[in-house]
Amino acid sequence: MQPRSMSHGIARVGAGEMTQYVTILEDNPERDSEGEFLPALELFQTWASVTILQGRDLEKAQEVVAEVTHKVVINYPDVSVESNNYVQLEDGRVFVVQARQDMDERKYQLTLLCLERNDGLPGEQ
Repeated sequence: MQPRSMSHGIARVGAGEMTQYVTILEDNPERDSEGEFLPALELFQTWASVTILQGRDLEKAQEVVAEVTHKVVINYPDVSVESNNYVQLEDGRVFVVQARQDMDERKYQLTLLCLERNDGLPGEQ
């Protein structure tokens, strides 16, 4: 059972469930001399809970955004994480942030609804 906020009853992810070390990235607006995009810029690294969405959770997430495959929960960062940023796992898998949610609006944890990419990050060869 997940810990719940005492006043709101909203389930939070416990620190022990954040077992993936992830890197949050953003597109690099600059291009090289041949006009190709440069590798994405690192915003920060943090521990996260990464889960595949299935069943009822998937249906609820698709009410917010049509294409979503995973939910990534991180402790609320000091840096803004926006849609179209990227989440990269240590194993190299890349997810595009489709939507972000602060469930209780207390800036405690941030839920990122993501779509897994198969073609890597922009700017990678």
